This record gives sequence, structure tokens and C-alpha cells, in this order.
Amino acid sequence: MTTDLATTIVEVLRQELADGVYDHNTLFTEVALSKRFSVSRTPVREALLLLERDGLLTQRERSFGIPQYSRQQMADLFLVRLRLEPYAIRRIVELRPEDEIIKYVQWARSRLPTHNAIVNDAQHYINVKRETHRALLKLCHNPFMRDAIEVFDYQTAFIRQKTLRVDKHRQHSLTLTHGLLDSLAARNPEAAEKAVSKTLIAASQAINEVLSK
Repeated sequence: MTTDLATTIVEVLRQELADGVYDHNTLFTEVALSKRFSVSRTPVREALLLLERDGLLTQRERSFGIPQYSRQQMADLFLVRLRLEPYAIRRIVELRPEDEIIKYVQWARSRLPTHNAIVNDAQHYINVKRETHRALLKLCHNPFMRDAIEVFDYQTAFIRQKTLRVDKHRQHSLTLTHGLLDSLAARNPEAAEKAVSKTLIAASQAINEVLSK
């Protein structure tokens, strides 16, 4: 029962962290969270430790805060993603039935702005981009690879909130996303792998630019 409560708390906080609900100065305490979720401190403590394990929170004396990654740490994190994610998407193209991939592409295009659209609503784009990306990862046959990529995705979600609020980065992201969808629709594993690599490199460069300021 305690584990179930901790899992629920983890899911809520993980989503809120990804949505940019909190700023870097926010502190999370067992007392405050136990009151919020109407539970004892035991599942809250377990949840906080799980979020710390996944790199989403860091311990600060008797509380937890949002990690403040350096440019080098972000570069290292994206280096790992570049080794995992392009291959995972390539395998989706190679292994998933054609109708399943086409269904995903059609759904993703219906959610995203059109290729040449000017995206003014940054938060809506951020939400849709995350939604379509995670839906694509669900098609991955390897659950261990999928889970690892999702952890890295959540670790970068906070800073990606900032980069995707910059017009040029948001527009470039949209262009690259449609490029990936084109390669998926064409059932071209090599092109899909390259498209994901380009997307990750662009995201890493945008993060580096933001952290340099």
C-alpha cells in the first residue's frame, strides 16, 4: 500500500516537474507533501528518494530541490541519449507493423501544428511535443531501453521548458519533428535514426545556449 502511494506521488510530481510548475528555488519537504497528499511521511519519503534516484530532485539537508545541471552535465546526458534513442526509434520502424506506424504518424500530425506554421503558443507546443514523443516511445519493443530514455527525457524536461519558449528553437523543433514523421511514414529506419539524432543535437545545442546566459 505504501509503495502504491509513493508511486502515485512520484507520477504527480514527475509530471509537474516536466510541466515547469516549479522554479529552481522550490523546496520539497516531507511535511508539506504529506499534508498535500493526505498521507503519512513514509510514502512521501519513498517518493522523494525515487525522484532523487532518477535525477529529478536532489537532497538539500532536510528537503529536496530541483537539480541545477551544468552545461557539461547536460552535454553528458545528451551523449547517452544519442547512443540510445536513435537506435530505439530505428527498431520501431524495423519491427512495428506498417499500419501501426502510419496510425501513429497520422495521430501525431493531427496534434502538432503543420510543418510551416508559426507556433505562438509555446506551452501548448511543449505539451503536445512531449505527448507525441512519449507515445512514440511506447512503440519501443525493449522496455528497459524505453524506460531509460524516459528517465533521461524527464531529466531534461525542466530546461526544455525554457528552450522551447524561444521562438527560433520552437520553430526548429517543429521542423525536425515533421522530418522524423516523414521518415516514419516512409518506413525508412536509417532516415528515422538520423532524424532523431538531429533532433537531439539541436535540443542539446539549445540547452547549451540557454545555460550559457
